[in-house]
Amino acid sequence: MLSRAGYNHYGEETMYSGVDGREMKVQIFFGIVYYQRLRHMISDKFQCRSTGPVDPGNYFKLFPRYIFLI
Repeated sequence: MLSRAGYNHYGEETMYSGVDGREMKVQIFFGIVYYQRLRHMISDKFQCRSTGPVDPGNYFKLFPRYIFLI
């Protein structure tokens, strides 16, 4: 796959410094990276409510959520 894209088959390429343009004297491997998004994201999990009674001491809700669904 790297060869088809025009890169070295083993993924080792000559790199140049972005600061001064000199050739780096090390072998740097790069290749295709695969990553997967998890099905559950934190934005899907959070719950909040804007109304309802709260405890004035710690601001927690006084009743479970299911009571308000009835």
